[in-house]
Amino acid sequence: MPPVPESPTPENTDILVREAMSEPVQVFDAHRFLADAARDIEGLTVRAVPVVAEDRTLTGVLIKHEALHALRKGDHDSRTIGDVCRGGVCVNVDDPVEAALRTIQEAGLGRVPVVDGGILVGEVNQRDIRYSIERQRAGARPGERAKIRWRERAPHKALTWGIELSGDAFIAKAEPHGVFGPDKAVLEIGPGYGRLLSACLDRGLAFRRYVAVDISASNVRHLSERFDRDDVDFVHADIETASLDERFDAVLSSLTLKHLYPSFEAALRNVERRLNPGAKLIFDLIEGEPRRTAPDVDYVRVYSRGEVEEILSAVRLESVEFDQVEHAPGWERLLVVARKPA
Repeated sequence: MPPVPESPTPENTDILVREAMSEPVQVFDAHRFLADAARDIEGLTVRAVPVVAEDRTLTGVLIKHEALHALRKGDHDSRTIGDVCRGGVCVNVDDPVEAALRTIQEAGLGRVPVVDGGILVGEVNQRDIRYSIERQRAGARPGERAKIRWRERAPHKALTWGIELSGDAFIAKAEPHGVFGPDKAVLEIGPGYGRLLSACLDRGLAFRRYVAVDISASNVRHLSERFDRDDVDFVHADIETASLDERFDAVLSSLTLKHLYPSFEAALRNVERRLNPGAKLIFDLIEGEPRRTAPDVDYVRVYSRGEVEEILSAVRLESVEFDQVEHAPGWERLLVVARKPA
């Protein structure tokens, strides 16, 4: 992964914080007792975490080293996180990124909360600002802008709403469709931190070959080290243009295709050429009234079942069935099962 510049210096970019921010991975409740949160504070991997009231109003930021100092003093039994957090460190969604960068540098925290009317709506860091500048430089190429952030994503739970998810629920739905077996070559699109493959191995599911394609070089490096097997291969490539040298009997993809701009049609069109007759494809999407976000943020598209069937037909694939998969409580997604005609 290219190094992140310590002090990017955007000038006259006309980019607002709302175009650069991301969702906060973790927050603390202002009314939580400091002593009760000691273990969580010690385990923090970032220097600062937003602190909010019950209505999501930003109270301040909890600075890890300051909180640890308060815990060591020994007078923390009756103190809350709100008592020890630092106030006044935030930016507004409509501030320019130049102002956000100044706040980040002055606070010395690496990232700061973003508020809208006092309510916490996100956070922004130097990397977010760099992404936004790169997107602006990409100009009128929305597809390219939509990919910039994913190219440099790390294999972290931030890929899945800040929750480290298991792939068990998805694989449990996929297995009955005959996608595994000692003669099967499986292709995964967007393996992230490896939750689907891990679930396959934990369940003892067989395959002849397992190839996973990810746009993030960091993800591919991590996965190659984690799953060091002769029958598993990780490829750093864009699935819309990847050159695949073998043929596959199954395609799996979870929490990825919703981010492809303007739809997942180009990806499946490229993959379809490398599928054996009768190959199954199983992937999940967000179901609802068709809509999509702008490509300048984390692009997400919501699909109707009719749209999915139209895309499948356009790339010479058949719809088999629709189902539901629940990745975690409250995180249910439409599961699509398709196949290449025999």
